[in-house]
Amino acid sequence: MRRQASARYRVRPVLDRWLLINAIQQVLLTKTSLQEAKAEANCSLGNCGNLGARLSATGKKLYAHKMSSITLLSRNALSRFADLVYVKRDDLYRLWLISPWISVSAEGAYPAERIRDSIGRRRVSVCIVTRPPVYVWHSDAVRVLSSIPGSQVFHCRELHSKLYIAECNGFRGAVFGSPNLTPGGESRNEELAVEFRTTVSTRENEVAALINDLVRYASQLRDQDNVTLATG
Repeated sequence: MRRQASARYRVRPVLDRWLLINAIQQVLLTKTSLQEAKAEANCSLGNCGNLGARLSATGKKLYAHKMSSITLLSRNALSRFADLVYVKRDDLYRLWLISPWISVSAEGAYPAERIRDSIGRRRVSVCIVTRPPVYVWHSDAVRVLSSIPGSQVFHCRELHSKLYIAECNGFRGAVFGSPNLTPGGESRNEELAVEFRTTVSTRENEVAALINDLVRYASQLRDQDNVTLATG
């Protein structure tokens, strides 16, 4: 009987540690909030102690473990990207928003407004590529995003690509697929997108190499002859 109790005592800390690491990894990849990460890892305060305190104590060490992920998304791809921007806002230095159509909502709850609000007055390089607006709702949405300090808007009449990239210190995330940066692209339409996230920068990592290629595409698109810098 004593031997069984001793075995349980040895296993419990190991299990707690695994649950904690799993939750922290999710947070570092900004996949979920801290509370959601604890729930997904089945890591309650009762069996993992004070996760917040332990995260601050061990987070730097765990961050050294390079992580990458690829996720296929059929719902809420833009919300996930907006969540990423919010979580990494203090480390964010460049943002690419490439979408033929952009719109906002009266409630201010959709991804375009959330991205703007997350950045606030931080100095971030924001490159927005969209079609020249012909509708008031499109113009209004572009105006919302162009209010971000450091933003530039480019027009491309032939644009059909949808690509969203967040470049941060120590982290990069990208989403590309069918969703426009609109309420319909977020929740009403049947959409499909692929999300890449990585803490790695070397091309030896496949996810890092793919994000490098997406950044190169975005940069080359911006510099094409048929893409013009918006004025006024």
